[in-house]
Amino acid sequence: IVLGSNNRNTRRYKPIFQVVHGLYRDQYLFREMLTDVVVRNMGKDQSFRLKCRELVNRVSVYHDSIGVQLPSKILIYKEKDGEFKPEEQLKYELVQKINKKFECSLLVLTSQNLVLCFERKLQLFTWTGNLVME
Repeated sequence: IVLGSNNRNTRRYKPIFQVVHGLYRDQYLFREMLTDVVVRNMGKDQSFRLKCRELVNRVSVYHDSIGVQLPSKILIYKEKDGEFKPEEQLKYELVQKINKKFECSLLVLTSQNLVLCFERKLQLFTWTGNLVME
């Protein structure tokens, strides 16, 4: 990014964004265009795009569930049930929204909980956002 001013000063900036991605067995997900999450299933050779319309801070994947941390909330998606047919695309649906702001360094999704890592502590939350233990 290059910025110029009226007094002929120019400045050049190179923003560096951290890589946001997750992996579980044959599922790989990554942030694209800062606001989308692309889910890539290597076993089925298919992709699915989640349009979040906000900056994606962290992602996590476990089995058929995906956790996406946005600046003011965490969204949890599950793969839609159904028998796999090669011609069908992957489909995910929103199953839970936690409207809390978390400043964590790591997001881990489990079958029924979220583990958030803060500087020197771990916190376990339910999918509804209730603190279970610290």
